[in-house]
Amino acid sequence: MRKVKISTRLLAGFGATIFLMLAIASTGIWRMTATYNVNHYLQERQDVTNLVNELIGQVELNGNQVQALGRLTYGADLKFFGDQLQQTQARIDDIYTELHEKIALPEARSILESSQEHRKEYLQQREAGMKLVDAGDRTGAARFFRDDMPRLLDAYIAELRRLAQLQETGVASLIDESNAGIQLGQGMIIALGLIAVL
Repeated sequence: MRKVKISTRLLAGFGATIFLMLAIASTGIWRMTATYNVNHYLQERQDVTNLVNELIGQVELNGNQVQALGRLTYGADLKFFGDQLQQTQARIDDIYTELHEKIALPEARSILESSQEHRKEYLQQREAGMKLVDAGDRTGAARFFRDDMPRLLDAYIAELRRLAQLQETGVASLIDESNAGIQLGQGMIIALGLIAVL
């Protein structure tokens, strides 16, 4: 080692230092890019979760409005709740459209489609119940609103809650993945920094 020229040793030392600095910079860039990607995906999943939770609220509100329409007889009240029902129904349609655009996971798509099947059944039965009201069949209508509608609505909302739970679990796992990646990157940068100092 004593026979190696000083310039060669200096060149090797500088080369090793530059290599370690490039490794540190590359690790930092790699972790920043990975964190950005995870955070972007996390934001998308959180947006879907928020939409699903809004959908649950709109469906519950819609169900309450239908219950009110089934019991009311005064014309102004019927018009008010009828208008409100149409507005929530339009918002529910909009949310479903947004969810179809944003949901990419096959399991989540499957649950969304299942919820739409429950929705279809609920809407068909709800329409039949409202026809009982319009026909003046108070006994049949009361039975529908007391027994059938809560069961249909609960099944529909249960599917939406499954979807919300899937999304929330996905968000939590992405946060854990991001934190693990950050810790890995920090450990690698510290290790490479210590090697560079030595």
